[in-house]
Amino acid sequence: MASEEMKEESGIVGFKLDFEKLFSKIITNIHWILICVVISFVVAKAYLRYQVPVYEVGSNILVSSGEAAATISIISDAPTNADKTVETEVFILKSYSLMRKVVDSLELDKEFIQEARIREFPLDVQTLPFRCIVKRFDNNLTSNRYRLQVFDDHFNIITDNGTKKHQYNSTFLLGKDTVTIVKIRDLNKQNSEIFHFRLLGIDKVVKQCLANLSVTTAKTGKGVVQLSLKEQVPSRGVKFLDVLIREYDRTTINFKNKSIRSAINFLDTRINEIGDDLHAQENEERDYRSSNNIYDVSATAQSVLARLNDLDGQKVLARQNMMMLDLLKRHVIIDNQAELFPNPGVIQDQLLNAQVAAYNELLMRRRMVLDLGTANDPSLLATNGQLRQIRDNILKNIAGIERQFSAHSTMLTEMNSEYYAKYKRLPGKEKELIRLKRDLAIKETLYNFLLQKKEETSIQLMSSDVAGSRVIDIPRKLGLLSPHTGSVTIIFMVVGLFLPVIVISSKVFLNQRIENKRDVEKLTDIPIIGEISYTKKGETNPIVTLEGSKNFITEPLAGRSKKLKKLEDAVVYPDMIQSIFNEKCIGCHNPNKRKGELLLTSYAELAKGGESGAVFFAGNPDSSILYKLLLLPADDERHMPPEGKPQADPEEIALLRWWIQTGAKKDQKYAGAPVPDSIAKIVKAKFDAGSPLDQLNIAFADQKTIQSLATTDRGVRQLSIEKPYINVFMANRKNIGAKELEELEPVRNQITSLDLSYSKLTNDQFKQIAKFPHLTKLFLENSNLNDTVLSALSGLQYLEYLNVSNTKVSDAIFATADKLKSLKKLFVYGDNITTASINAYRKRMPAMITGFTPDLSADTSYRGRLTNPIVTIDSNVFLHNATVEMNYRIRGVDLRYTLDGSDPDSSSALYKEPFEISGNTVLKTRAVRSGWEPSDIQSFTFVKADHSFSGVKLDSMADKRYQGRLDTTLIDLQRGSLEQGDGNYLGFEGNDLRASLQLAAPTQIGSISVSYLVRHSSYLMSPVSFEAWSLDASGKVLKQLGKVVISENRIKENASKEEAVIRFPPQSLQYIRIKVTNRGKLPAWHPAKGAKSWLFVDEIVI
Repeated sequence: MASEEMKEESGIVGFKLDFEKLFSKIITNIHWILICVVISFVVAKAYLRYQVPVYEVGSNILVSSGEAAATISIISDAPTNADKTVETEVFILKSYSLMRKVVDSLELDKEFIQEARIREFPLDVQTLPFRCIVKRFDNNLTSNRYRLQVFDDHFNIITDNGTKKHQYNSTFLLGKDTVTIVKIRDLNKQNSEIFHFRLLGIDKVVKQCLANLSVTTAKTGKGVVQLSLKEQVPSRGVKFLDVLIREYDRTTINFKNKSIRSAINFLDTRINEIGDDLHAQENEERDYRSSNNIYDVSATAQSVLARLNDLDGQKVLARQNMMMLDLLKRHVIIDNQAELFPNPGVIQDQLLNAQVAAYNELLMRRRMVLDLGTANDPSLLATNGQLRQIRDNILKNIAGIERQFSAHSTMLTEMNSEYYAKYKRLPGKEKELIRLKRDLAIKETLYNFLLQKKEETSIQLMSSDVAGSRVIDIPRKLGLLSPHTGSVTIIFMVVGLFLPVIVISSKVFLNQRIENKRDVEKLTDIPIIGEISYTKKGETNPIVTLEGSKNFITEPLAGRSKKLKKLEDAVVYPDMIQSIFNEKCIGCHNPNKRKGELLLTSYAELAKGGESGAVFFAGNPDSSILYKLLLLPADDERHMPPEGKPQADPEEIALLRWWIQTGAKKDQKYAGAPVPDSIAKIVKAKFDAGSPLDQLNIAFADQKTIQSLATTDRGVRQLSIEKPYINVFMANRKNIGAKELEELEPVRNQITSLDLSYSKLTNDQFKQIAKFPHLTKLFLENSNLNDTVLSALSGLQYLEYLNVSNTKVSDAIFATADKLKSLKKLFVYGDNITTASINAYRKRMPAMITGFTPDLSADTSYRGRLTNPIVTIDSNVFLHNATVEMNYRIRGVDLRYTLDGSDPDSSSALYKEPFEISGNTVLKTRAVRSGWEPSDIQSFTFVKADHSFSGVKLDSMADKRYQGRLDTTLIDLQRGSLEQGDGNYLGFEGNDLRASLQLAAPTQIGSISVSYLVRHSSYLMSPVSFEAWSLDASGKVLKQLGKVVISENRIKENASKEEAVIRFPPQSLQYIRIKVTNRGKLPAWHPAKGAKSWLFVDEIVI
């Protein structure tokens, strides 16, 4: 139960955000956060550099207040709703048809872009010095992008298919479109400029313009509309709003004038009809008066006539109202009516007028939606529903008004009957005259009414040619919309700041590992007696410790350092043996996991042994279980380390055996122990950090650079493939060019040896020697070196060898030598150097080797032993011939050599120039000089291969640590050295070598050989056997060519290169398979018997 509670508490605590730890992590990684901020700032600047700016262009206009919405209000005096009209005008300004006119006017469907290196800016088509006239095949298709290169007399169209030249004012096809380019003005400034040209789909352009245009009503100012446009070219945006306002006014004027002219035509027709009737009526009255001699009527008759005329006027007005009402009713009952309703202003009904105005407003909005979108727009459903509802309400209202008009008409009829009865009681001639006057008055009233309305309409038509809107603010650029430099930079930098902080916070929040003492104390009450600090792999000396402060936790880690700067100061167990335990054994033998009750964390624990007792016996490794378990086969369950764990290599096993055999002491110094050569090589390779120069880890120079610096007068070569050090030979030069030393600057860090002996240099050239900081050898003998330039040598802190014999330096050389802290050998010889100074220096520096090198061409007295000559061989295994070149760094020394295997002396052949070897040969050479001891004899074996293989395939893979140049290692005609790590061997641990080889063509062959390396101290054994078979082209074995068995029965102290040869009757062969059999395990006579043996194979020769 307690365990479950602890787990639950652990889960809760694990997901709490530790702000103290978070703050610590942020401070630790503050440099990365700052780097992210700087990177974000750079990215922001790059982003801004590649963005095309977008500007805002705006204008304010005052729209008309009534005429557009009520287009048939000509014969009405009723006002309209101005606010509703403004909203309607907003829809008109954003209509598709109006925007299409703007696009066509400004040619916005033609895209021209100035070609640029960083970002391309769109251009205003109408500002170009030429005009592009296009007859489109399909207005809604977008063409490919073309490149237009303009010249003063012609232009080129550049496409993927090539460049075509055209003349101005000529018509040509571009895709399916017909294009004409017209030059407007000279193109001197734009000569050879390139424009990107493309035709855009009209619908796409219109929709983009509508998206970029914002039309809103102003909050202050009745009837004011604000226009705002997003545009990359401000001047084009200003033109856009100018054209939009102009086209809007023109559309409004045309719409108003169309309805006004229709009304004038109607009035003209009616006036003509009524005028004819009036004229006829006047003639009839005049004729009646004349024929009956009646000139006037009585007062009673005048009163009846006046009243009847008044009733007739009311009846005419009522009939006009009914006609207008009937006209509106017929207009309303038509389904899906798309035209604006006429404003029934003559009908004095405010509700009806309001309903008609609302209907017209909704109808305008419906038109706008159709222009901007499609017939399937969801907003049309609501609009159509509202239109139907208002139409139904108008019909209901009309029915009520009709009932009112019917009652009024009945009343007028009754009153008319009353006065008509009075009229009948009048005398006959008066009655007839009154009738005629009455008809004439009716005609006059109607005629005058029509004339009045015509005049009013004419006046309105004259004023309608003036734009209904007024520009308050002319179109102008309002400012930059995007990108805002400051905002973008701040956003990027904030992201760069918070992104690493978020990542760090997430890692801290999700971290479930126990990293410090406090994490344990939060979850348990277990007492803590020690703490091991945690550091990431690769950190150098991140933990600060007190010198000599060791305990049972930290002491086992003292031997973790593998490389030792000074082997002579090393203690074998803590510096070497414990290091092996820490790497290969500590995983199973530590305080938390005591496998076999054995601890390998310290010498004291090792001496206690395990559950079976002692694990080693000093002086007897073969009886020590610690050693014997390492030799067991890997598939043996007792083998240590267990399978899957890092295994001890042969060198580590040999080192452990040597330590036990020499007494297994805790404090044995390496310098005082008996160390055989085989162990010394292992220790040097595994633990020696190398010279101070090696510890710098100088990079290798580029081989092409080395080759380019090497000339006939200046030798520049890398000393070995293992290390980057370079030797420069410039001896025997009477004149050295002023820049020859400066040219070595690319390899200044790799040059460790510089030979300027027997050469003449200027003082400035001597001072340039200081530019080679890693020199270890400097040969200046027999040069013109003098005291004035010695200070240039004092900074060479790695210099170990200095030869200034037979130069112009004086005793001052010893003061310079004192400053050279790494100097081990100093050679001085000359008239300016006194014997007393030499003896004083030798006494002061007893460990220094101090000698002299004379000019051997003038002095034949005995001086000592000569060093070995430098022998350069292009290949010791060859097909045709090998080239041998010898040289010696000083003059006056003879190089003698033999080619028959005998030792050379002063009577042997004298080397004068490079020579060639064309057969199997043993070359021996040495340097000789009268009065001097000759150098050591150097021996070189040459093997001539009759044929070379064209290909090889490995059927078994070499160990990944020793793969040389893979399969070509066996046929590259390069023999390996006595060092298995020189890259010329294939190494097999416990496995055999199996390979298939191929010749370019069938060839007569009588033998095949394989060379291999033997070094028993490193478990490198000779093979058990070497076999070869002939194959056909498919790889099928034809027959065995032969087999050689190699025997070994005793230990070999020194390494050797050996060869196994199979000889057989000469026969034509092209495909061969070989097998070199590994011994598998070390034999009983080997100190590490039972361990896996190594097979190192080099060259296969036929």
